[in-house]
Amino acid sequence: MTAQRIGIFGGTFDPPHAGHRAAIAAAWSTGNFDVILVVVAGDPYEKSDVSSATERLRWSEELFADLPGVAVSDIEILRGGPSYSVDTVEAIISDGSLATLIIGADVAEHLEQWRGSANLRQLCDVLIVARGNYAPSLDATWRWRYLDMDRIDLSSSELRAQRNMENT
Repeated sequence: MTAQRIGIFGGTFDPPHAGHRAAIAAAWSTGNFDVILVVVAGDPYEKSDVSSATERLRWSEELFADLPGVAVSDIEILRGGPSYSVDTVEAIISDGSLATLIIGADVAEHLEQWRGSANLRQLCDVLIVARGNYAPSLDATWRWRYLDMDRIDLSSSELRAQRNMENT
């Protein structure tokens, strides 16, 4: 039996947007995945003033529902506590699946500082998706590749700030 190839696209998704959709669609188009899990962070410990996890999960389910090969996951919400990618990857590959962490080029520059990064580099591959003018670079100890795509100039942070301005 062949191991399932799982793409893991995690985030706060407050709110999820067209840029997220485009990144997932581009990753799916590579043909390298049996499924892409959109993993909604339960407790995005580095961010404050975010919408509830259940609301962010609902928004993600609605936005990504029609994308082929995509499933929205509440694994980090159900686990509780701070959301760390290394814990999520360990749980997902525990059945023998193969994981690829899908991240934006803007996130790649911080990957070395993530909790458990030494383990993470052993557990999964990394697919870096084009974002803005960021030039991805990970050292050779990571198994990574770059996926260029048409860029969509959106960020959840900007959308949250806009939403907060409208609500004041």
